[in-house]
Amino acid sequence: MTADNITVNLSQGRSINSAVATGRPATMQQVVTQEKGLAKGQANKIDYNAVTGIVTLTGNAKLVQNGASFAGNVIRYSLKAGDVEATAGGNQRVELVFPPSSNGSQSSIR
Repeated sequence: MTADNITVNLSQGRSINSAVATGRPATMQQVVTQEKGLAKGQANKIDYNAVTGIVTLTGNAKLVQNGASFAGNVIRYSLKAGDVEATAGGNQRVELVFPPSSNGSQSSIR
């Protein structure tokens, strides 16, 4: 994580329980698995819950992973499961971009 300000909450054993990063933008990146590759996110605020493995990006949020991108007001991303949930705010819409499939077995519909 990189940000203007990061607050980290530690357990009694001195491991990270949670972290909150704020900035314009705050950024994060994490290699989820070799197969899924590197996930990169940015937002005005990033909340990381180490116990649940969920990262919540809030305010002008964007997440890019393995060629796919998600953008919205709030994005919740599970580092453990790889699930993404994006919501819009105000007049904003959620945007999702899928990369083309590399298996070559798709046929066009006409």
